[in-house]
Amino acid sequence: MAVTFTLTSTGLTTIDLTDTSTSIFLQESEYVPIVATPTGDGSIPPYVTETLPVGLHATTYDAYCLLMQDLAALQKRAAEYWVDREQATPVWLNCKLDGETTGRRALVKAMHFEFRLKTEALYRECGTTVPPSHLFGTLLIERHPYWEAPTARTFPRALPAAGVVYAYDYTAAGGGGTPAAHDIVGDVGARIEDFQIEITSGDPLARFWLGFRSALKHPTLGNFVPTWELENGTNNAAESGITDDAASDVNGASPGGGSGVYVKVVETDLDWDDGAFHQVMYIELNDVTANEADNFGLFLWLLRAEATDDDVWEVQCSYSGSPSIYAYDQSFGHIVEIDDQDGWLIVETDVMPIPVRNLHNIPLTVRADSHDLTYTITIWARRTTNSGGELHLDALYPIPLDEGYAVLNAGPSCPTGSRFWQTVHVSPEDTIMAEMGTSSLYTIPSISSHGFALPIGDGRMIAAWARNTISNFTDLPEYFSERNADDAGTYYERWTVLRGAE
Repeated sequence: MAVTFTLTSTGLTTIDLTDTSTSIFLQESEYVPIVATPTGDGSIPPYVTETLPVGLHATTYDAYCLLMQDLAALQKRAAEYWVDREQATPVWLNCKLDGETTGRRALVKAMHFEFRLKTEALYRECGTTVPPSHLFGTLLIERHPYWEAPTARTFPRALPAAGVVYAYDYTAAGGGGTPAAHDIVGDVGARIEDFQIEITSGDPLARFWLGFRSALKHPTLGNFVPTWELENGTNNAAESGITDDAASDVNGASPGGGSGVYVKVVETDLDWDDGAFHQVMYIELNDVTANEADNFGLFLWLLRAEATDDDVWEVQCSYSGSPSIYAYDQSFGHIVEIDDQDGWLIVETDVMPIPVRNLHNIPLTVRADSHDLTYTITIWARRTTNSGGELHLDALYPIPLDEGYAVLNAGPSCPTGSRFWQTVHVSPEDTIMAEMGTSSLYTIPSISSHGFALPIGDGRMIAAWARNTISNFTDLPEYFSERNADDAGTYYERWTVLRGAE
């Protein structure tokens, strides 16, 4: 059955469980593989325990001792790796069955061994130097619930255009590793060993929002709209001072490049300092796209805005199925502060889904996606520090959360004049850490994440970025996902049981 069934760790002896001559060997006819069950939210299920009936073959007790010492060394290494962050070398269980084209491996957390015979049987030749030719036992291997490819694949290089948000195609071809176009295979999300964003010397970015969107769940990826331009919405007619400004910041407001437009609030008819929130504008889903279902999902909503003349404004979004619904029937989000920092800001507002309805209760077969074309986000505001300044609203950016995400904040922006990279790393045991550096470590950014793995099939990473305090529209990363023009990031695809020919 087993073409490959080994326990390995760099620097230690490999135990080949298919070698019946001088090793610990698997009794294949009695082995029953364990299969993990994937979760629905991208979390990792509990570790599983493989029960391996094994035999030991040796000609002397000293030889048996050597077999057990090899096993003990791997047991110790596996235990060390789990509790000691300085032990960088894991133990792997490697497997490939007859007729399975390619091999796979699973991280070993712990191993336990017990003999399957009475103590006196082990020493039944007491008084002699000749042991029994075979001893039998049970090897319990507690391992990661998923198998992964032993060899990493490389991410393709991509150069984003100037802006604030980018849909990175990690299944495309090209890059320093020159990978071919390759949809993610496997049964579950691929582990991201090293995802890299190279940062140019003049654009000291420090904050990143990364979320996944796959064709398996959202078939037409190209119909997703990651930027909701607020000037495409409807301004509150009760305030004549709310206008779409197309001239004041042509290179600073999206889409930039000489055509930036944003919504401007200048106090004229309403008292924006009276302590009450007043409606600024609303934007409907059909203002953004005619493909409603292709924009469904759970999102973290980012808002790009700015205040002028040392003013401080508070902004709040509300969410509803229609702009005509009463305010008290809307879902109101968090109150966020917009202060004057001499530039545009990106602030996190709320986690909210599209659509409002629960698709279990009201499925698309009952109400088509056109039922949600009036999905509405309304923006409210009040000024809390008054110097007679203005509030400017540029765009909303929905960052997908439902298929995995990571939010990074490096604190200080990378120094200008240096080429920096921002990286994200998921360990074999699924802990996540970010790094910012050049040829040496600069800082460890804070990171918030869940299910940060590449969904199977075709997919995109929806990424947004900003400096530590402000958002320049002309800032952009140099490359996704590569640094130093030749060092590509890597990932490992995963399976619940068999890899087959993938």
